[in-house]
Amino acid sequence: MWTRKQLLAKPKPRLVDIILDLQARGAQHSHNSSKPPSADGYTKPAPKNLREQTGRNTGGQNGHPGYTLQPVEKPDKTVSHRLTACPCGCGKDLSRLPLVRHERRQVFDLPVIGLVVTEHQAEVKLCHTTGREVMAPFPDGVNAPAQYGSVFRGWLSYWRHQQLLPLDRIAQMCQDLFGRIISEATIQAVETSLHRILAPFETHVKTLLCQAPLAHFDETGMRVKGRLHWLHCACTATLTWHGVHAKRGRKASNMPTLIAPIARMPV
Repeated sequence: MWTRKQLLAKPKPRLVDIILDLQARGAQHSHNSSKPPSADGYTKPAPKNLREQTGRNTGGQNGHPGYTLQPVEKPDKTVSHRLTACPCGCGKDLSRLPLVRHERRQVFDLPVIGLVVTEHQAEVKLCHTTGREVMAPFPDGVNAPAQYGSVFRGWLSYWRHQQLLPLDRIAQMCQDLFGRIISEATIQAVETSLHRILAPFETHVKTLLCQAPLAHFDETGMRVKGRLHWLHCACTATLTWHGVHAKRGRKASNMPTLIAPIARMPV
């Protein structure tokens, strides 16, 4: 890079100004300009540790309770290993000797995971009055010849919204863990059904936010099908609501799913 002294020695001041301006632009980053941190690339400075130095070693400190795995008093399963031949090398038969004690070791592991299929059979009989077939009612929620239960659908929603897993990763997990091939459309259908179930709760949260004496409003950019949208937030100390809209400011309040106080946000 040329120094300012070298550039000023050149006979073309207009070209010097252009080069200096380009150099100044190239030196801009998120700390000395309005550029976002994502624009820093690989040249961003190393993060600084804001913790106060205490001089203590890393790891657990003296007096820390710790979380070492401990045996339980009543295990779910017990496997007995018999001692029939002496392992010291003499080869003596120990099968008839009395037992002194058991040495215990416990292994904590997951059971083999699989979906449990429950078949509901509704009785069908003939009505004495009309002579037509009548059928016993199925339980609420049992609406199809084959469907996924509420617990499994809850896990699909948890992976999607709490763990933020993509649809194809969730489908792969279901095939790897449960041996079931599930389509991305099925996962999205679960999201749609849960959205309908939670609609009254969302309405109640909006009502409480409108009645709150003080609330905080903010928005942040996000991508929806490759285009910029805005995730609006309205919250208090105990309530939080989010809504997505293509607009950032006042126009977003016209969307039916956004609450009225967002109309008071500055554009």
